[in-house]
Amino acid sequence: MPYRTGTVLLLAALAWTGPAGAQVKPAGEVLSPKLVTFEPTKPLTISQALESVTYQTGIAVKDVRTGASDKPFEFKVLNKVRFWDVMDLLANQAGASLSLYRSDGVIGLVEGKPRA
Repeated sequence: MPYRTGTVLLLAALAWTGPAGAQVKPAGEVLSPKLVTFEPTKPLTISQALESVTYQTGIAVKDVRTGASDKPFEFKVLNKVRFWDVMDLLANQAGASLSLYRSDGVIGLVEGKPRA
């Protein structure tokens, strides 16, 4: 008898499609890479670049280095570059590294050697 109850519950769970009217997005839309474009007309600071990345991708990133200078740097034009490639470029430019496991859930630019 317990097997019959388990089977019925399993079939019910598989048959349930979720809330009425729920839409399932295509995998390509959900999993497509977030792209970033920079066309700077003047030098950007790391903070300005990170703000632009957040605005373009919807992924929160911030500079959490202590005592780091935020001086402007020349940034070449980037057209539709993947999020992680841009983050590696910014970390290298700042002489920092990325922290992906912060308690606030935000990707942080932290002190440390950039990834080689």
